[in-house]
Amino acid sequence: MFTRLKLTHCDFLKIDCEGAEYEIMFHATADTLRRIRHISMEYHDGVTSHSHGELRAFLEKHGFRVQVHGNAAHRNLGYLYATNAG
Repeated sequence: MFTRLKLTHCDFLKIDCEGAEYEIMFHATADTLRRIRHISMEYHDGVTSHSHGELRAFLEKHGFRVQVHGNAAHRNLGYLYATNAG
């Protein structure tokens, strides 16, 4: 999307894609991640072999400060907020 639309940055990325968040984020390049300032996403554990803990570690490895909030009503669903510290 960044290349096709010639975007230099993204101030706020909202992701709500019912379990596809893992594939989307894990395939993002380091260059793409550097261009994103804030991320807000709903995560779905148990849909794939991945977990929100992996998402957290991945984003922290790429310079984001991450907060995770579970959902009391749904054990495998929650919210992840990340801010690029760079």
